[in-house]
Amino acid sequence: MASLLLIAGLVGARGAAGLGMAPADSSNNSNALQLTTAATASSPTPAPGWTRIIHSECLSGNSCPGTAIVLDLPKDEIIALASAATRVKFGNFNTGKYVVSLPNTFPIDDIRAFRAIGTGRIITAQEVDQYWEVDPANPWVREELRIPYVYSGYTLDSFVFASAGNANGAHWLLNQANWHYDSNSQPFELWIDATAAPPPTPSPAPGAGGAGAGASAVGDPHLQNIHGERFDLMKAGKHVLINIPRGMSAENTLLRVQADARRLGGQCADMYFQELNVTGSWAEDKQAGGYHYSVTQHDAKSPEWVSFGKVELKVVHGRTDSGLLYLNLYVKHLGRAGFAVGGLLGEDDHGDVSAAPDSCAQRLALVAGTRGGEGQALSFAVASLA
Repeated sequence: MASLLLIAGLVGARGAAGLGMAPADSSNNSNALQLTTAATASSPTPAPGWTRIIHSECLSGNSCPGTAIVLDLPKDEIIALASAATRVKFGNFNTGKYVVSLPNTFPIDDIRAFRAIGTGRIITAQEVDQYWEVDPANPWVREELRIPYVYSGYTLDSFVFASAGNANGAHWLLNQANWHYDSNSQPFELWIDATAAPPPTPSPAPGAGGAGAGASAVGDPHLQNIHGERFDLMKAGKHVLINIPRGMSAENTLLRVQADARRLGGQCADMYFQELNVTGSWAEDKQAGGYHYSVTQHDAKSPEWVSFGKVELKVVHGRTDSGLLYLNLYVKHLGRAGFAVGGLLGEDDHGDVSAAPDSCAQRLALVAGTRGGEGQALSFAVASLA
């Protein structure tokens, strides 16, 4: 499945409000996608658990001034809804060509701040995999989502995404919405994976457990286990995320992933993954001592999937807007492990670690009610059987 967000453009020679982009590397534009069906965007494509927030009403031609960016919700509602979301997807759902971001990466951060997706970033084709889902069989997204030049200062109602300086990249501006700079505009849609803004909870009852809106809004690690259950890690310390086989001691495991979650500040400060250790016989077979990841590693390579048996794992380094460093973890193919999977991302119980400490309940509720569109990055760990 290929999914991602796209748009591009610097102040250039063409377009409404000067939002065009003079192609910097337009040597090959022969693969520009041509719109073959004139379908309107007035009826959102059904997507359970997702909400469309922006669409274009472009049907044909390269330019469609005034109709390329249409908000489905008011700005304040988009910001509130994005605070409960982790991913975005955009593209032409009529043709089935769209992209999906990885959880809690810059695309959703930018929407939370109501700014153009990709603001202030240069992203190479090799780095696209850190932020977007890339199907090895259809790696086209790497070219169409790379951002060669920095842009800034644009809000979502005037500029959604631009592969600035790349004529073969996606552009969604005030006057165009297309996969390639010079191709026909299309009925693009932008969705986020939330269906309701988090309700205000000014004073939850002491001892109330679970991963409510307050917890997920303030930076505590978001986890999604193999059953698709989402929860927030609310207790600092070392936690076993994956243990194969389930219930096996650390010395006898095939694969064990342990994370160190720390609060970066006071007693109730935001918490992030700072270290990850991958051990077990499968890890030992690849590298003596297993694998150790830390935010302090200055020689960290570009993230890539590493195979342990039939399971694959990837660790991604992240940084918040305020400069705090953290780690994200992704694990896939757990259904091929051949054994029951334990750990918080497997089948182990997470009720205890996802309960907010009583002493922090008030603080979490207050932050949840005021967070708005900060664009705060979060640590994330997600596992899948597929």
